[in-house]
Amino acid sequence: MMTRRLRILALFSMSVLLATGVVNTSPARSADEPATAEAPERARGRIKKEEASQLMKRLDVAMRARDSRGLADLLAAKFNSHIVIEGDDSASELVEKSRAAYIEALKARWSAATEYVYDRRNESFGAYPSGKVALVRSDIAEQFETEGAKERTVTHTTATLEVVGSRLLITKLTGFAKHTPPLY
Repeated sequence: MMTRRLRILALFSMSVLLATGVVNTSPARSADEPATAEAPERARGRIKKEEASQLMKRLDVAMRARDSRGLADLLAAKFNSHIVIEGDDSASELVEKSRAAYIEALKARWSAATEYVYDRRNESFGAYPSGKVALVRSDIAEQFETEGAKERTVTHTTATLEVVGSRLLITKLTGFAKHTPPLY
């Protein structure tokens, strides 16, 4: 059985390999996939910073509105999340979820919360040399109020974006989360 530290190290190592392009997770394009005239960069499978930023803004809108359908529309079928959560006692836990489990977990949190505040900042963009996979790093702060108790979490995230079919989607979310004192 792998210890928690080894799982965190393995997750970090995979992130480094993905970020440097050593491991390629981009899907192969079929020769018969049609090229679109309106997006020549997309036809070649290249992701631009502007369209990645637009996708992340749509994510922000869905999260603030507690819109699980809007969120689901932005996540690829193969989406998965890997979040390391640091507890109050400095112990860490790796939480991995599939697309369906991720959406259901958020729906449960949103429905239980009487108040929900979402804020994403410090966005940075990077693309693999092939241009077919992009990484968007940002800091996400979320505050929930449930039954009068407030909980705030700050997560340093990396969203992996890929063109799936003809759409730019989020295929993976990795991050390191820490509970912090509520803002108010």
